[in-house]
Amino acid sequence: MPFKKKIRRQRNSAILSIPSALLRRLNVEPGDLLTLDVQDGVLIGRPVDRSIRRYTLAELLVGADQLAQLNASVREHMDSPSVGREL
Repeated sequence: MPFKKKIRRQRNSAILSIPSALLRRLNVEPGDLLTLDVQDGVLIGRPVDRSIRRYTLAELLVGADQLAQLNASVREHMDSPSVGREL
């Protein structure tokens, strides 16, 4: 179902509102990004893929063992007495 929309002026920009029905068909909502292009005199708007990368717990914990070892080795030095003019 085609829609007719008037382009309006807002300060130095031209504004075109997109009906909710078209937003639903594009699977986008206010705040999402669209790429706009003109092909053969036709305005083409495509949603920008903003998929959020989901990590598994195993992926998030990669390297955690080495980090724990590093923290333990630094802790030994932090708890040792001063040997010079440290503050």
